[in-house]
Amino acid sequence: MQFKRWRIVPGARLVNAGLASCLYFLSACGSEPAETASEPAPPEASPQSDVGLELPAVWNTTDLDGPVSQLALAGGGASLLAIVYEDGGLQLFDLEAERVTDTAAMDAAIISTGAYADFAGVPLSIFPGVSGEGELVAYLYGEALGAPQAIALPIEAAGAVLGMCSRGRSYFEGGILDLAFWTDADPDTATIGVLSSEDGELSYEASTVEKPADAVSCAYQNDGPVFLEAGISELAVLNRPAGSNYVGMRETGELIYRRGEGAVDSLGLRDGISVRVPESISDIAALGMAFGGGYPEGLIVVAGPVAGHDQVVFVDAGALTRPDVEASEASDDALD
Repeated sequence: MQFKRWRIVPGARLVNAGLASCLYFLSACGSEPAETASEPAPPEASPQSDVGLELPAVWNTTDLDGPVSQLALAGGGASLLAIVYEDGGLQLFDLEAERVTDTAAMDAAIISTGAYADFAGVPLSIFPGVSGEGELVAYLYGEALGAPQAIALPIEAAGAVLGMCSRGRSYFEGGILDLAFWTDADPDTATIGVLSSEDGELSYEASTVEKPADAVSCAYQNDGPVFLEAGISELAVLNRPAGSNYVGMRETGELIYRRGEGAVDSLGLRDGISVRVPESISDIAALGMAFGGGYPEGLIVVAGPVAGHDQVVFVDAGALTRPDVEASEASDDALD
C-alpha cells in the first residue's frame, strides 16, 4: 500500500504544510556556532579478558546537555550522529564529534538509522523515528533548514509504534530508506517497506513479515530486518559489501556482538589514550560505511556517563568488520 499525504511537525506539533513550504520558510535560518571540544586527561587502559571481542574507544564528544535516551547514525554525503535526550530533545553532531546543531525540543521517543537524500533538489539528512505519542515521524536536517525539523511520515500504523529499525539505501537501489516497525496492536507482525521521495513528496510501499513475539529490537541488514534473541534491548548493524555484523546491548546492560550468521558473544570496550569508556551505557548505534571522521571500517557509538558527565564515545569497529584481525592487534593499531 502507498500513502502520499504528509505534514510538517515543527517541534512536537503537527501542522498542515508541505516540505517545500518548510524549506522555503526555514532557508534563512541559521544555527549557533559549534562548541569547541576539549580533550580529557589520559586515563589508564582497562582491558577486559572475559569478552569474546574487545574494541577500542578512539574519540568522544564534549559533555552533553543531559542523559541520552537514543542514538542513531546517518551515512551518505553528510554523515551525522543524532542524539535524543531523555526529555525528548534532539541534537546533531558530525563524525568529528563536533556539535552541528543546538538541542531542539522534539518530543522524540525513538530514532533509527538515517540517510542522506535529495528532496526536490534540496540535500537533507533524514532519520526515521517515533514521537512521544507513538506516531511515526522523520527528523530532517540540512543547511537549508538551519535546525532539525520533524515531519509526519506517510504511513498508516494501527496503534502506538513500539520499535523500529532502518537502513539507508544506495543510489543504485533507489529510494531513501528501508524501514521496519511494529505496534502495540500487533506486536508479532512487523511492517516493512521502502521510504521514497518524488518531487519532494514522500511515499512508503509496505508489506508485513512475522516478528518473534519476544523480540524488542531489530536491525536492518542488506536484505531485510533481523530480530535476535529475547533480552536484547538494543541492536545495531554494520552493513558492508562483504556482509553484515551486529552489535547490541542486553537488558542487563551487557554489550554483545555477532559476526554474520555466527553466535552472539560478549563485547568489551577499551579505554583509549585520552578517551574513557562510559561507566554505564544507555544506548548503542553503528554504521558500516561512515563518510567522515576517519572510520573506513565502520563506526560504533555508545552513550553514558564519563566522570559524572554524559558523553557519546566513538569506537573503531575494524576488529569486528575485519574478522581476520585479532581484536588486540586492532586495538593497538587504533591507539598508535
